[in-house]
Amino acid sequence: MSTLVLESPRLFDGQSLHRDMRVVVEDGRIARVEPIAGTTPPGGEVETLRGAFLMPGLIDCHLHIAGYVEGSPAGVPFKPVKDFLRLLILNGITTARDTGNSIETIQYVREWGERYAGPRVFASGPLLDVPPLVWPFSRIVREPAVARRQVELLHLEGMDFIKSYRNVGPEVLAAIVETARGFGMDVAADVHGVSALEACRLGVRSLEHAFNLFDQRALGLPDDEAFRGAQGRARVWHHFDPASREAEEMIAALLEHGTYVCPTLLVSHRWCDLEAMVHEPYLDYMVAVMPYHQYFKRMQGAFGMAIGRRIMKDYLPVPKPSRVEKAEIDDGLAKVRAFVGLLHRRGVPVVAGTDSPNPSIVPGFSLHQEMALMVEAGLSPLDVLVAATSRAASLLRQDDLGAVRPGCHADLLLLDADPTEDIQSSRKIRAVVKAGRPVDLDHVHAKFQESLTQRR
Repeated sequence: MSTLVLESPRLFDGQSLHRDMRVVVEDGRIARVEPIAGTTPPGGEVETLRGAFLMPGLIDCHLHIAGYVEGSPAGVPFKPVKDFLRLLILNGITTARDTGNSIETIQYVREWGERYAGPRVFASGPLLDVPPLVWPFSRIVREPAVARRQVELLHLEGMDFIKSYRNVGPEVLAAIVETARGFGMDVAADVHGVSALEACRLGVRSLEHAFNLFDQRALGLPDDEAFRGAQGRARVWHHFDPASREAEEMIAALLEHGTYVCPTLLVSHRWCDLEAMVHEPYLDYMVAVMPYHQYFKRMQGAFGMAIGRRIMKDYLPVPKPSRVEKAEIDDGLAKVRAFVGLLHRRGVPVVAGTDSPNPSIVPGFSLHQEMALMVEAGLSPLDVLVAATSRAASLLRQDDLGAVRPGCHADLLLLDADPTEDIQSSRKIRAVVKAGRPVDLDHVHAKFQESLTQRR
């Protein structure tokens, strides 16, 4: 039996840092974690990997493994999904929390991931919602009795948790949470029909999108057109006071109920700024998953942007704000970031997630961008690594993920630099280990490039 050994001058174990450590992996699990000095490396058939920084594989806590094929998908319906998974692995993401998808897609990605060293996938499956529906993979739950049956069905279909979506009201959400608990399942909530505060008090495990923690109703603002859509929500936050009674009430409820918050800061920024969408630095990679991104490249000049805004206004409603509106939007987004930092400092469990593949939210790359925004929000780089590893695993209730200790799954990441000194170093990946086996990153990249070439 071969043994894998990883050695590094800096080890992040999911909680804290250690110097000059060796990790011994056997049968897909971590067998030993020990100092390099004074210990003898294992004998026999050994493969050794070395890097400047060793840590658990990353966990994206909010995404939707999806994509589409232009033209007939006959014979290749899941081709973009495979490229999505490849981008995750290439970026060191070994676990994904899928917060809304079809049962068939989840079944496929789990099977593919086991065969081809893809990420582990924990999934909610179809969203539970009330018409008018936003997504076609939603299931309608107008009444508590129907909601209970749908939760039971999702449990039988092998889903890991439940996702309650925007139009669900308090009575139905209460039924969802109660029924899910009976099956040992948690509930994630993307709220609108219920306030974030009420969802927290009803017992959801996580609130998705910091943007949604307050709306105009929660802050006593009029139900005005100016406060609708992403830009409107940012303008709501422009009126937010972190020292207000509303802010303190929210923090107290989150702490009392142990509710996790997945901020998804990047996607909130992007939905407020079409210029940022079309100038995404990893736009080329997105074409393999969502081919319409090739048209964004034509919008990168002034003329292309003017034409693009006119053509896309019915498909991608990101208006061009006035100077005053832009100032309010920027201030609102800054307040969202600052509140996330405050939540963390007060002890609310904050995790990292991206909501990929929203427009220009590129699978894999976007988690590193999200982590950088979390540092801007006031978390230290070490705090952010915790949010993307051990705390993310805690949200999933997976004690053997997101950590480097004996008995844990050997999902590991070797870097060429220390991200606790500069969070941007999380991108400098030397090696990815999934289930105790080094991933052939060159092969994964070549397969992805093959798909990308076919899409162009």
